[in-house]
Order: sequence, then structure tokens, then C-alpha cells
Amino acid sequence: MTQLELLKEDFEACFKSKFTWRSFLRKYIAFPGVKAVALYRLSRSLHLSGHIVLPQLLVCYSISKTGAEILPTADIGGGFVIKHPVGIVVGATAVAGRMLTLLQGVTLGENYKQKDKDQYPTLGNNITVCANSAILGPVVIGDHVIVAANSIVLKSFSEMCIVGGIPAVKKGEADPQSFYWK
Repeated sequence: MTQLELLKEDFEACFKSKFTWRSFLRKYIAFPGVKAVALYRLSRSLHLSGHIVLPQLLVCYSISKTGAEILPTADIGGGFVIKHPVGIVVGATAVAGRMLTLLQGVTLGENYKQKDKDQYPTLGNNITVCANSAILGPVVIGDHVIVAANSIVLKSFSEMCIVGGIPAVKKGEADPQSFYWK
């Protein structure tokens, strides 16, 4: 899929309505989360086409306008939704599947205690990471997982669960039918 197709999927997941350029521009102006996702998609597209400086300039622009730092080397699938972008950081080689929802203050980053080459998390499909949570290091999070607010995830979790705490532990089972984007 192209980054434009992914952007359309992001928009439709966020607003539950069909993508049109008119509605997109209206939402881009009004919602900083839409702006952060759109700037990530543009910087990712430029990065994939071989540009070096322009993607980094877009990241700086995104930080100044939305408060979100999403590096263009991160690989995020379609249906990417940011509700409140202030304080969001997505590290260099973080990978996420489809239908990722991030709330304010979320970090997908490195754990400097690890000596692995790839120190960023890998997330499955249908993941919600609640406010002020951090997923750090080369952990793998399965499909249909909810990370509770103010959690620090330092180990991998399988699919269909709710995790929370410092450090995060499994708190319960997640029902994919109850996820609000379904």
C-alpha cells in the first residue's frame, strides 16, 4: 500500500466516515492528531523515496505544531489514530500493524539496558496504548492488546490481553468485539 492509501485508511478509522479531500482538509486544520498522522505519512513517503533532509524537517515541523515526534523510519500500518498528540514519541525502528491508537504522552522507544541491535518495540494489529504509557525495548505485543494508562511495558505479551502497571503485567483478557473501532 502507498502512504496515501494508508492515510485514507487512517482517516476512515479515526472518523468512521469516507475519505474526501474536503473533509480531510477540514479535519487536518481542526484536529492536531490528524495533522500528526498526515505529517508522519508524508515524511515516511519521502523517506521511502530516498530523501534524507525533508523527512527530518517534517518531523521538526510536526513536533512544533502537534507535539508528536514520529520518526519516518518507524513502520506503522493503516488505521493509525492519534487522539491527543502532545508528548507522543515513536522511535526509529518501531513497527506496528493495522489499527494502532495512541493517546497523549505515549512512548514507543528504546530500553538502553538492552544490547540488541533492534531496541524498539513491535506491535501487532488492533492495539490501544493509553495515556502516558511507554513500551520500551525489543518487546513484541500481540494482536488485540490494550495497554492501560501510566504503564511501562518492558516484556512481551501475547494477544488478546489488557496489560498495566509499572512494570506492566497482564491484568485481564481483551475481547476484540469490545474495541471501540470495531
